[in-house]
Amino acid sequence: MKKQLIYITAIMGWSLFGSCSKFLEERSQSDVIPKTTQDFRELLMGSGYYPRQEPAAFLYFMDDDVEFNSTYNNGSAVGSSIAKTYFPTFSWQPYFVDFNGMGDPVAQDPSSTGYYSYYSWIKGCNAVLDNIDKAIGAQNDRDRVKSEALAVRAFYYWRLANMYGEPYQVNPAALAVPLKLNSGIEEAYSTRATVKQVYDQIVNDLKEAARLMDPLPVVRMDYHINQPAIHILLSRVYL
Repeated sequence: MKKQLIYITAIMGWSLFGSCSKFLEERSQSDVIPKTTQDFRELLMGSGYYPRQEPAAFLYFMDDDVEFNSTYNNGSAVGSSIAKTYFPTFSWQPYFVDFNGMGDPVAQDPSSTGYYSYYSWIKGCNAVLDNIDKAIGAQNDRDRVKSEALAVRAFYYWRLANMYGEPYQVNPAALAVPLKLNSGIEEAYSTRATVKQVYDQIVNDLKEAARLMDPLPVVRMDYHINQPAIHILLSRVYL
């Protein structure tokens, strides 16, 4: 009887110890760990899709369709802040962020560049792609989220390759931008991939995105990339 009492007491002690250990485990009160397909869909929407503003809007100031709004400063743009800000673009200065042409200092914050923005959103896409296959939910939902992440990442790399790489037809072996295809953090600097390597990745991502998305119903007006957009982007990349 005494031995049985000792065993029961020991078992209860271990049970309480285990319960206390679980109770005392540290858990973040602010971080959310995505587990379901809906979680990853929201992660992609918040960290993968870019918001309303265009991170490379300065490119549009160099085409033939730009028009300066002269309603500033009582009908004259001379000396206005908008004229100072965009002076380097419409006067073809070699650097856009180093000066504004009027002697005023310009903040050079890397986070304000298109390069920084695109890679931030690529990181969001990679975080989804690294874990979506293990998400809780229907296979169709996993396929849709994965397809969107692949297509959006391909779009960002296409923009980066056009901004920082030579044209494919001119020199496919030229260096373009680094290819970061996972969300892991590395201490080493990323090396630049060639134009061909970047475009090969873009095409592969879009083909896989189309394969996953095509069997699913076409969803419109939800501000997510869909089948027509994927195929249109792929055709544009092939040009």
